[in-house]
Amino acid sequence: SWHGVRPLAEIRETLTGVACDRGRAVITGTNGVVVLASGEAVVVLGSGFEETWHAAAGAPDEGTWIVGAGGHLATIDVDHIAVRVDGPAVSLRDIATIGGALVAVGEWGRIVRESEDGHALSDSPTDAGLAALAPLDEGHLLAVGDLGALVRIGWDGAELLTSPDTSVSYRDVVASGGQVTIVGTGGAIVRGTPDALAVRREEGLGDLWAIAGTPDDALVVGDAGVVLRLTGGDVARVPCAVTTSLRSVVRMTDGTAFAVFILRIKCHHAS
Repeated sequence: SWHGVRPLAEIRETLTGVACDRGRAVITGTNGVVVLASGEAVVVLGSGFEETWHAAAGAPDEGTWIVGAGGHLATIDVDHIAVRVDGPAVSLRDIATIGGALVAVGEWGRIVRESEDGHALSDSPTDAGLAALAPLDEGHLLAVGDLGALVRIGWDGAELLTSPDTSVSYRDVVASGGQVTIVGTGGAIVRGTPDALAVRREEGLGDLWAIAGTPDDALVVGDAGVVLRLTGGDVARVPCAVTTSLRSVVRMTDGTAFAVFILRIKCHHAS
């Protein structure tokens, strides 16, 4: 079941990303807006940054990072935003960690790594825009992006993997147990291992923008209010009256999920 969450009157912009922040949903937007939502309570945080925050990445019991235009990196510190890095000047799209060290990816294939000396650009095997990251194992992340870009990022470098379809731009990815599921433009759903992927296109769905869960049990959202439930090898459409393009989705620990622009979903597992 699902229901729309009424947007605040003062938020007149596109919402770009959503993540979990200590049991709350943290939602990013254009013009520097960051929103915290818990139940029916919604609070808008000021960031002093008037450009786009592209994405948020967090966990139920950990701090949340947000990334945006101009290489901005910031954290949500309970009830305020703390800007940690103001540059390098390239838009960042997603952030994750390898062994506690931050890695961010963005436009033109940029990869930003955290080290003892701070955050800096590192070598990338592609100039295609990278849109999303997922942990493959303790020492590797998988980045996906434009024109079928697949990049495996390790401790000491990054390698470009062979893509099954370079006509598809990948928008989001989840990984677990060596398996990955990727969603992208034209209704594309890509499944398999990083070195052996197969593409399936869901006709008439438009672009798929985000996925949350595991490769075998996930929610996918996309254009025109599309919501899909992926279980095993099956793809099922979840009826949804919202017609706005949904750009990001996150699952909370209680089984609730949030998608922006903004949809709240309650998943009930079949007995």
